[in-house]
Amino acid sequence: MTIFLDQGAVPSQSNAGAGHLRVGYIGLGQMGHGMAANILRAGHSIFGYDVDPKAMSTFRSIGGVTVGSVREAVGSVDVVITSLPGPQHLEQVALSEDGLLNSAQVGTIWIDCSTVDVSTGIRLRDACTQAGIEMVDAPVTGGAERASSGDLTVLVGGDDDIVTRLNFLFRGFAKRVHHLGPFGAGYAAKLCQLHLNYLVATGVGEAFLMAARFTVDVKELYLALQKSCAQSYVLDHHVPQLLAGDYDESFNLGLAVKDLGLICDLGESTGVELSLGRLVYNRYKEARDKYGDTAPHLSIIRLLEDSHHQLIRPMSNMEVVE
Repeated sequence: MTIFLDQGAVPSQSNAGAGHLRVGYIGLGQMGHGMAANILRAGHSIFGYDVDPKAMSTFRSIGGVTVGSVREAVGSVDVVITSLPGPQHLEQVALSEDGLLNSAQVGTIWIDCSTVDVSTGIRLRDACTQAGIEMVDAPVTGGAERASSGDLTVLVGGDDDIVTRLNFLFRGFAKRVHHLGPFGAGYAAKLCQLHLNYLVATGVGEAFLMAARFTVDVKELYLALQKSCAQSYVLDHHVPQLLAGDYDESFNLGLAVKDLGLICDLGESTGVELSLGRLVYNRYKEARDKYGDTAPHLSIIRLLEDSHHQLIRPMSNMEVVE
């Protein structure tokens, strides 16, 4: 079920009534900050927490309220939203002594927007059920820029009733909500989307490297491909960055490698042989090993450039790949 959110709709019935919620938001990184900021602008009360003091300070600078721990963030709210780097971070937030499961009130709803594996999510959902907490998996896609503008797409797994009740909250930070099935469907869908994303990013690098080697005008090629069957978000969004010498600092190689590992695990668990996916996974690991976890994610294309001694972007007299 696809829900196109009407920004003027009357809020659905909720614990808080009148459309106002108290929200504990954990994970104020580039994605989380934009989402939390838009929920705040929608009129909800937010209590934000992140282990990074800089992220906390940035959120306070826009009028957000921050707290000093997970316990303080979740102890007296209607809804908890998490936006965390990976499964181990999610389990730490949920299961530690002062974590979500030991701190949230019975009846609290937990929306997890992280990119994690389905099995971890199901274990945590089962623990939530025992604690009287409802959990929905709702990974988002669209990148940091769309998180800031409120133009995200949400991929939701969960019971129909609870997803419907949450629609008015989702509309605070997203333009589109796709309810894809029972709990876990959102996590699985996000990994399928990322599988395509990383395949396309690698293919874009190879295609533009061939073009540059053949002295094709790569700027003109980009314009042509935008109106071709090869058009995609990766092409539209990332090629201009690459042509400007920018490998996109908004996401790093360490997280990309984490994602690809989860994708390959999903392929194995579903009995699908990801022959292309595993090749791309190995290439990203090679890039990560060469440039480091914190290198921008499009360094996968830098790896191609370096190994072929050829820049994709038009070279000035000062640019040389060694």
